[in-house]
Amino acid sequence: MTEDIIAHISETGPKLVCLIEKNSEIEEIKDFLEKHPESVHYRLPETLDSPLHIAVRQGSLAVVKSLIEYGHIWNEVNKDKISAGELAEKDSDIYEYLLNEGCRCEMILNLLERKNTEFENEYGESDNLTVQYLSNDITYSDGKLLDSEKNAVMMAWEAPLMKRHAEILVPRENEVHVLNIGFGLGIIDSYIQQRNPKSHTIIEAHPKVLEYMKNNGWYEKENVRILEGTWQDCLPKIMNENYEFCNLFDSIFFDTFSENYQALYKFHSFLPQILKEGGTYTFFNGLGGTNQFFYSVYSRIVDMDLAQLGFKVEFENISMNDLGDDIWQDTRREYWSLPVYMLPICILESMWEEE
Repeated sequence: MTEDIIAHISETGPKLVCLIEKNSEIEEIKDFLEKHPESVHYRLPETLDSPLHIAVRQGSLAVVKSLIEYGHIWNEVNKDKISAGELAEKDSDIYEYLLNEGCRCEMILNLLERKNTEFENEYGESDNLTVQYLSNDITYSDGKLLDSEKNAVMMAWEAPLMKRHAEILVPRENEVHVLNIGFGLGIIDSYIQQRNPKSHTIIEAHPKVLEYMKNNGWYEKENVRILEGTWQDCLPKIMNENYEFCNLFDSIFFDTFSENYQALYKFHSFLPQILKEGGTYTFFNGLGGTNQFFYSVYSRIVDMDLAQLGFKVEFENISMNDLGDDIWQDTRREYWSLPVYMLPICILESMWEEE
């Protein structure tokens, strides 16, 4: 922003806040926004609250809509990292409006990113973050898997979640063909093995993780098949009709590191080709895991995207104990801080309606 624009914001922003706090008529607020659209960028000096935060606290859906219409960012956070959506009462009209606005904006951004991303082949190529992660060193230490910058790839506190995921993936012994993408600490794969699947395919790309798997006997397990490489590299092998192990699965789990929603979306597009009709898909649902409202937005986006592929999606809420600050010691940042984990259960329904 130029100095002139910043000066205008400093002048008009407090006036906009005053109008909102006085519960002024919506037409008066709209007229002000029409003349001074830059005022939506104002932030209160002490709290960094935005006009949207204030409008939500006032409970005015009309003002919230007007602010968004004039360019207010839906996901602005204040000094305490709290978004306006978190201030709204859940399931209220304001909450639902901001949730839908968040989904709309993120889906548009995702679409633009997908159109600007070139893939070398129909399966997609690994992005730069993935390539960087795979070329860097990682460390197994005290229930943690850390990359070279001390980002936590996976941590032992996830065990109860992985156990429940495994129960959903393998509901019956010696019947289920299961695929897992991303080994990490091997927590979910260990739980899968305890439930005795008919076959168990693991895709893993990091050389250090593969070495760890070899040292811990995973290559010797009778019903386990390990594919070395990224899922982008391994999917063509699995989908080949001459693949000797299993290329159509009853259940699939996805949990990779250093890949964004674009990669998850791309992977989802192949699920109908490798998952049996009536099969179960689930994944580590951690996007937005440090902000409740953002977490709700991403969970709804996943729901909508999978529904278009023929999935019926439900979320099982799992209460999380406070992990505490100590658990993140020696890590660069936390990636989870919410009280409830929304475990996705996605069933691939028939793509063809009966006549």
